[in-house]
Amino acid sequence: MVFALGIPKSFKYERPLSITDAIDLLQENTRAKPIAGGQSLIPMLKLRVVDIDEVIDLNELQELRYIKLGDSIRIGALLTHNEIALNKTLQEKFPSLTKAAWTIGDLQVRNRGTIGGSISYADPSGNYFPVLLTLDAEVSIVGKCRKQIKLEDFVKGPYSTELNEGEILESIIIPNDERVTNFGVIKRGGSAYPEALVAVSFKIDNEEKIVSSRIAIGGVFSKPVLFKDELIGNKISDIRKIDLDNFTKKLIDSVSLDVLNDIHASKDYRIRLVRNLLMETLRGNNEIRVPQRDIAITWKTGESIKAQDIYSIKLKVNNEEITGNVEGRTLLLDFLRNNGFTEVKRGCDEGKCGACTVIVNGKAIKSCNILAIQVLNKDIRTIKGLNDPGYIQKSFLENYAMQCGYCTHGFMMTVYDYLNNIDQSADNEIMKNSIKNICRCTGYINIIKAIKDASKELSKNSLRDNNSHNV
Repeated sequence: MVFALGIPKSFKYERPLSITDAIDLLQENTRAKPIAGGQSLIPMLKLRVVDIDEVIDLNELQELRYIKLGDSIRIGALLTHNEIALNKTLQEKFPSLTKAAWTIGDLQVRNRGTIGGSISYADPSGNYFPVLLTLDAEVSIVGKCRKQIKLEDFVKGPYSTELNEGEILESIIIPNDERVTNFGVIKRGGSAYPEALVAVSFKIDNEEKIVSSRIAIGGVFSKPVLFKDELIGNKISDIRKIDLDNFTKKLIDSVSLDVLNDIHASKDYRIRLVRNLLMETLRGNNEIRVPQRDIAITWKTGESIKAQDIYSIKLKVNNEEITGNVEGRTLLLDFLRNNGFTEVKRGCDEGKCGACTVIVNGKAIKSCNILAIQVLNKDIRTIKGLNDPGYIQKSFLENYAMQCGYCTHGFMMTVYDYLNNIDQSADNEIMKNSIKNICRCTGYINIIKAIKDASKELSKNSLRDNNSHNV
């Protein structure tokens, strides 16, 4: 069977308006899967790794989008990675959590992917698990009844959890106590999964002595590993004086799980990586800078959709209404290209390269990782309809950043979202965890120059606008 174009097998699509309806649908059909961001599920469907009859879209369930403060902090499962990373409250309380969210994939993945989806998927290299283990987190699950499970008991193995058929992960619950936290990650670049992740958290007394310690490792073993109270009694300021080389070796040698071994990293290499990463994280050396900018991202459309074979849809693209008939499996990428928007390029088909990036309601997303029917009532933009006064296109032209041109559309769309919604200054540290599109010509120097020049031009325009308002 050939499926080189990355088209999933046929399935039906349904969009309920309540949690109760969503659970009923999942319980009625055991071959149905819930979908939120879809940044893991859709690539697996395209690769035919997962075989289903139906997807149940959860994006109308706004009761799963919140951060609630109290004795515990509850995070709704539908919050996107970027919302968690940039949330000021979470940055102050649990900086390790926001760092973990900020280093997931790239800007486009974080605009769509959700914390609930990431945890439900249970990839051994998932960013959240080590951090949430060190924060003593629990998950709330809703199905026929509601239940809470410690996260350390929730994960059974690679891609395997205590989440049963007909159940939805509702929220993540973290004790609202004072901790010193840190997070470290090693990944080869782009939007790939990490080769190693480490998180640490300490509770300390008035004399800065550690009264509780939790150390977690991800991306190395067949599931995340948690070590409890290995550093009790030490002053937090004295950790650097400990023989960390011997300490980390003993910790890792005590794990009986299989070490991951794949094309990304061998067993021995992962062990060396995680030992060095763990030492640096305990010392507090690895610094991940996350911008402070609250944002809200919602993918609600306001429409309920029942399962059928063919769906009639109307999408607004570059201010033009485009109608068509699609299957549930039809990707936004294919709908756009079939309707003449060939500036949107099909690239890797795995959601890594970013050539297919478009702007939906002001946010960059990869059109190969979202279904066409999921963007009803949304404002979709390609380069031809971008609300850009010219600073991005001009800077790309003047810096010879177009090159072969194949990836250029995707780069410009990502840059537009980044400069307007994340970081107008194009700071190097912030940019490296945001713009990770792949350039087929490998000519990133001119692209970076173009982004910097566009940033300067945007700053000038913003200054002129502010001055004109003050006159």
